[in-house]
Amino acid sequence: IGSIYPVYAHDPTTGEYILDSNGERILDLDAIRPSGASNGRHIVGEILKNRDLDERNNLSAKSLVELKLAKGLTFTNNMSYEVENIYTSFYQNAIVGDGAPSGSATKTYSRQSTIAFNQLLNYSIKVNENHNFEVLAGHETQNYTFDNLTGRKLLEIFKGNEELDNFVTITNLSSR
Repeated sequence: IGSIYPVYAHDPTTGEYILDSNGERILDLDAIRPSGASNGRHIVGEILKNRDLDERNNLSAKSLVELKLAKGLTFTNNMSYEVENIYTSFYQNAIVGDGAPSGSATKTYSRQSTIAFNQLLNYSIKVNENHNFEVLAGHETQNYTFDNLTGRKLLEIFKGNEELDNFVTITNLSSR
């Protein structure tokens, strides 16, 4: 909203803030604004009433083993493992903003992991002062997995309860 519009509601006769039963100022959510001034939007109200949570957990591990099998012959094994778990929870209130008038909640869980193995066999020989020969053979294996579950529901039953069970209408439910 533009800075010319009030953030909090005022008594039209006294100009004093209108307070709730706890003595807190009430947001001015009912103002009618001219075209293009985003009726139904109130940035402070949306920040205070909506919830947006993103959690990420990452684990990355790498190992290297090198074995000298014979003179000039070396075996190397590399292994790596990476996993990322992501949880997001997005709640849009039923009072103001994109969630109005019914409220909405979206939750997403995803997990991706990669495990990779790399084996190298290297043979190196020196024939004389001027000649070196080297042969390298390698093999690599990689396994990538991705799992995702997303759900979104509308029509909040009890105000402030952000769990999907508190909403009536499923608008999106997907997994892969």
